[in-house]
Amino acid sequence: MTLKPGAKSSPKLNIDWLKSQTKNVQKEVLETLTALSESEAQALLWNWPFWARQDQLPPPGTWTSWMMLGGRGAGKTRAGAEWVRGRVEANLTDGGCRNIALVGETTERYRVRLSVEGRIFFETETQTPEWIYARTLQTAHAEKISDDLPATVRLGVAQMSAEFGAGPEAVLNLKLSAEGKYDTKRNT
Repeated sequence: MTLKPGAKSSPKLNIDWLKSQTKNVQKEVLETLTALSESEAQALLWNWPFWARQDQLPPPGTWTSWMMLGGRGAGKTRAGAEWVRGRVEANLTDGGCRNIALVGETTERYRVRLSVEGRIFFETETQTPEWIYARTLQTAHAEKISDDLPATVRLGVAQMSAEFGAGPEAVLNLKLSAEGKYDTKRNT
């Protein structure tokens, strides 16, 4: 069997194709691979299309966004990094590029801020997109702003960026009674 990667009659030569073949074909391919020179073996070792699963390769055609959805260990980061490396190593006339900016948050952080009439009386950060306003904290805050009761408490949540700081806030207005209890039925 003669394998000519790139020839129209050749199978798509990659590790998944090799795994799907009979033992005889695998043996023949492995004999071919062991005959590679040192530089050819190194080139194969770093040839991402050979090692990647089909779902880790970029979609065909012209596209501007590529979404990869997968759990931990699915190979999303490696696939993205290899795509970037492929663009850098490609000729500029073949879609290569030299100036690349990778943008993404290194940690997930949110700022939770409570205020009454523009006065901030509580602020904290959390690393999860959920925050529980504990009853003990509500009581303490009601005492802190007791002169303003009844009041509308502004709850603002903003995603934090290490580079740019707080993003726009999502806001929920809560009615706080004179007794220091939130009226969740009358959110505005």
